[in-house]
Amino acid sequence: MMIVVCSVCLRKLAAIAVRRCASSRTVGDVSKIRNIGVLAHIDAGKTTVTERMLFYAGVTQSLGNVDAGNTVTDYLDLERRRGITVNSAAVSFPWADHTINLIDTPGHVDFTVEVERSLRVLDSAVVVLDGSRGVQAQTTTVWRQANNYSLPRVIFVNKLDKPNSDFARAVQSVATKLNAVPLVCNVPVGSGQHFSGVCDVVSMKKYLWGDDSELGAEYTECDISQEDEYFEPARKARESLILELADLNESLADLVLAPSFDVLSVPASFLAHLIRDTTLRTDCFPVVCGTALRNKGVQTLLDSVCHYLASPLDIAVNQTLCRPDQTCAFVFKVEAGRTRWPLLYTRIYSGSIKQGDVLKVVNSGSLDTVKQVYQPEADVMNRVTSASAGHIAVLTGLKHANSGDTLCHKGEDVGVLPGFTQPTPVVYSTVEADSASQDERLRAALHTITREDPSFTVADDEDGTTVIGGMGELHFEVICERLKTEYKLDVRLGTLQVHYKESISGEIQHMETLSTSVHGQHHSVTVSVHVKPLERVDSDAENRINLLLDECSAALEETLVDAVNLGAKDALQSGPLKGFPVSHVQVDVTTHIDGLPCSPAVVTAAVTQAVRAALLESHVCLMEPMMALELSVPDDIVWQVLDDIKYHDGQVLNSESADQYTTINALCPLSKVLTYSTQLRSMTHGRALLSMEFSRYGIMTPDQQAQALQKLYIR
Repeated sequence: MMIVVCSVCLRKLAAIAVRRCASSRTVGDVSKIRNIGVLAHIDAGKTTVTERMLFYAGVTQSLGNVDAGNTVTDYLDLERRRGITVNSAAVSFPWADHTINLIDTPGHVDFTVEVERSLRVLDSAVVVLDGSRGVQAQTTTVWRQANNYSLPRVIFVNKLDKPNSDFARAVQSVATKLNAVPLVCNVPVGSGQHFSGVCDVVSMKKYLWGDDSELGAEYTECDISQEDEYFEPARKARESLILELADLNESLADLVLAPSFDVLSVPASFLAHLIRDTTLRTDCFPVVCGTALRNKGVQTLLDSVCHYLASPLDIAVNQTLCRPDQTCAFVFKVEAGRTRWPLLYTRIYSGSIKQGDVLKVVNSGSLDTVKQVYQPEADVMNRVTSASAGHIAVLTGLKHANSGDTLCHKGEDVGVLPGFTQPTPVVYSTVEADSASQDERLRAALHTITREDPSFTVADDEDGTTVIGGMGELHFEVICERLKTEYKLDVRLGTLQVHYKESISGEIQHMETLSTSVHGQHHSVTVSVHVKPLERVDSDAENRINLLLDECSAALEETLVDAVNLGAKDALQSGPLKGFPVSHVQVDVTTHIDGLPCSPAVVTAAVTQAVRAALLESHVCLMEPMMALELSVPDDIVWQVLDDIKYHDGQVLNSESADQYTTINALCPLSKVLTYSTQLRSMTHGRALLSMEFSRYGIMTPDQQAQALQKLYIR
């Protein structure tokens, strides 16, 4: 029997519920909370998915559209003009007796820190794929970031209305490119312009949307009968799903091995329970589908979020750092420029926070009073009386807190929660105001932006020139646009330069003796250092520092380890070639102390001098950032693009052709592709698509190094 499901009335009731709960962020049943992020490669449709979620939940009364520039989560003028997300935005809405706190994140690699700090406080994520492209370069990046936090994920294959969309190929790319196990929970009904709905293989129900079904708010739901043309595809998909789960669950395996086993006999509730269990363990990842732009499949995606993803109760928090009987919260984002008081986006793990509470910044010990508590709805702040465990809230009045800080109530004993990875800038440039009278305003504005954006750095060169560091050309363009629109400053940006690193190509040993008096007491330390290059197979390799103790120093091991590490790290901050950080080296340190006790400061100074001297005697080479490129190119011009990649000193890793397009994966030096997107667009008349992300640092050839040193004007 066909059932007509009308969401219009439900959306109106949901809107009333939103207004009623706006006075407080306290929900009785924490198991009904979902803190999720929406992650995707740029242009996969992530913001459109978010806008549909808000509309069907009753938060908005019209559909936001990226092309029209009227979206809720892309609220900055520059986001709406460019049609891309550069700033993560938080919204909350009800769905099926659940409360969903959602953060829409950027898809461009230049704003990866927005993704990183959002994932730090989320419990789960929705990963959006373009149904015609499958897994793309930035998909791999955000997936890896989510892996770092062990986040359960639902995959939404979007844009199935496109002529060249291929659901099966997109699912296969999850397995081959992400090395993940997809659990196919939907079968698409139709394809391309004929895509009209989905078959849910868990419940064996079909959901259909008409083209004029009140913007997708109305759809039909019915059981999939044996006479239905999609019965057999749905049954086969259900069988594959059950067999995949049977490998991970003994009870289901016993059912499958029974002689009388029937694919359709497994209860939907049992299957849903197993899917959720494997999803929470990140063993598998449910895959559903639809087309957000055409308003189909978003409601079933929301149902999957509620059914399969984690609540705050499912996420383990270190009880030694964050006790349930105390308030413990984590600041993951600061907006310092929009209001008088900085807005602190905060995840509350235990306890509650209300207006007037005195909170301690655990990292520094500073005390501040909460002036207001807000529930964020993108750029709109709804004032609430309090916020409790499991929720994301915005606090004001905390002058001393920054991104990555832990908060608790005054008098409570809470440990510092783990922070998030802050990327190192890969490009830098000079910046100056149009007139000297604006210099102080420019410095103040840049300081505010650095507080908001951990991936943006500001420093003064030796001649007083202001040098900014960031993640790429687009990152700097957005910063300059903000300076102009928000701070009314016209600035001039210098030539974009690559942020190199220095390393060594051979081993070197050096011995240094430091004798000095501290407070009238004589101290003498002899340090021997052996510096050698690390293997560069691991792209994330860091410097390695080892302390080798002699008999005289063994008694001071604990004190010496910190002193030696501090001294070596200080020496490696600035290399002898051009002052870039020294990377990918191993430093073995042996100390001999002439008489005890010895000041740790003297040991630190001796190690610093010894390492610097060793570096000066060694053969130092430059390392440059290498970028992973993914290009989608029409087959008729693919050889032209391949030749151009080689011209830019690129290395083609692999290529794959499908539907008259070839996907090329390559590795190129950042210095050669700083403006490559513009060059490629011109060369191919806009027919090729490009995405790139930082891969690793690589040693430069002598010729490349000589050319780079000639171009450097900083340091």
